[in-house]
Amino acid sequence: KSPKGANPFEKLIYIFEHIKSTNLYTLSIAISSIAFLVGMRFLKKFLIKKFKWTKVKYIPEIFICVVLGIIISTYADLPSKHVAVLGHIDGGLPVPKAPRMNMMNLQNLLPPCVLMVLVGFVEATAVCNSLASKYGYSISSNRELVAFGVSNIVGSFFGTYPSFASIPRTSVQEMSGSKTCMTGFIVSNIMMMVIWFMTPVFTKLPMVTMGSVIFVASFGLIEIHEPIFLWKTKSWVDLAQFFVAMIATIAFDIEIGVLLAVGMCIFVILKHSSAPHVYSVLGRMPGTKLYKDVVKFPDAEGLNGILLIKFEEVLYYANIGQVKRLLAELEKMVDLIKEEIEYTTDPTNSNANKITHRYTPIQAIVLIVRNIPSMDASAYATIEEMVENYKRRKITMAFVQVQPAVKEGFKRSGLLKLIGEDMLFNSTHEAVTYLETNGLVLKHPVLEPTENESSI
Repeated sequence: KSPKGANPFEKLIYIFEHIKSTNLYTLSIAISSIAFLVGMRFLKKFLIKKFKWTKVKYIPEIFICVVLGIIISTYADLPSKHVAVLGHIDGGLPVPKAPRMNMMNLQNLLPPCVLMVLVGFVEATAVCNSLASKYGYSISSNRELVAFGVSNIVGSFFGTYPSFASIPRTSVQEMSGSKTCMTGFIVSNIMMMVIWFMTPVFTKLPMVTMGSVIFVASFGLIEIHEPIFLWKTKSWVDLAQFFVAMIATIAFDIEIGVLLAVGMCIFVILKHSSAPHVYSVLGRMPGTKLYKDVVKFPDAEGLNGILLIKFEEVLYYANIGQVKRLLAELEKMVDLIKEEIEYTTDPTNSNANKITHRYTPIQAIVLIVRNIPSMDASAYATIEEMVENYKRRKITMAFVQVQPAVKEGFKRSGLLKLIGEDMLFNSTHEAVTYLETNGLVLKHPVLEPTENESSI
């Protein structure tokens, strides 16, 4: 028997170190049980496919395996041959009583409870999603969480262990042909009857028989196609998460593997959300009032002196700093364009004095925030800092299609007074027209002539 609390890697080492001490009776039962379960699975598939005997799928091979294990153990007296059996189990149900609630218990139980909830819920969600993907249905994580909460609250009055979806039990139930939640209801009632009246029957059940059932059933949850799909789609980050979680589970424990996987997911989410990837610089389609992404629509013309930016993500503490840097980088890009235009002339060439290019510095920044339902305090504070900075530099800042919740935040934070209610617009064209017609943007200012140009 491997040391209690050992991780899978340590158990594997223990097996190889003590392989000479293997109980041949236990090994024989394990091989026979696995062979019987796997053979019955393939036989049922063969009979259904070859002879259309669909009713053979109702043959309970797990039940037969358990019954045979009890019979063989009883008549062969396997406990005397050092084969581990289930042994005596106290039957009946405990008397319900309210759990003891005091500050000391809460302080001691809170950290491990948080860990158990996290690991249990993630593990349960993984199992549910695996079966949902396999059988083509959807699950609600919120309902699953409520179900776990209610069951554990009720169970706490009976002194039960924290319960979540179990990978081995789910595998066994799926292997048995379970299709609906009614299976759980029936199984729980049968389990209650067994606990009350039939625990002596399972006294001689070999532990290795139960292990064989779980071993065979767990293979149903292994999905080789998942890493293959990640490899084909070149999802390297997801593939790395997969292998890290798998190696951690094998080397340490399933809890460590789950926690590492969750930690990596949180890191990736924060990394992606810290930068507003979904934004676009807009330009006006020639002869229309439409404004499109200049990258996707090359015909869209940039507006002189006006920078139109559309955001698709919620602005909050993790990414608002990136928005500020993004606007600064766009300004630098415009400055580079200015320098390129100014230095296209060659001072040694008299014909190069004629500059046909015109440059308009940024005089207004318009943010389209239609898809931003809310902002946090950090976003409001940073926007306030940006507006004040742009005002000092004589740059107007306007907002288009501000959602009611965001507008209310503008009012409470004092931003609306700083921006000006006349700088909130219902459409992009309305904002552009207002800026151009009210002298807030100068159209096509010509570059000041150089000394060579003045002499012409």
